[in-house]
Amino acid sequence: MTSSEFQTLAEMCIRQAQLRPDAVAFIADNQQQTFAQLDLSSNQVAHGLTAAGVKSGSRVAILGKDTIAHYEILF
Repeated sequence: MTSSEFQTLAEMCIRQAQLRPDAVAFIADNQQQTFAQLDLSSNQVAHGLTAAGVKSGSRVAILGKDTIAHYEILF
């Protein structure tokens, strides 16, 4: 798998969740998250934003520290 197969980092994370769901995606503040957990939590964030009226292409500001939650929102 090469980086040219993906157009976004989100696509890469989704693919890793399919291929290696139990592999560690991130470690932050002595916590770790697998690709499967990242995929699940990112989808929950996306559904929450959609429910709040955010549409595809909308700009959303993120203000936060470098934590696992930051990556859940990002992806």
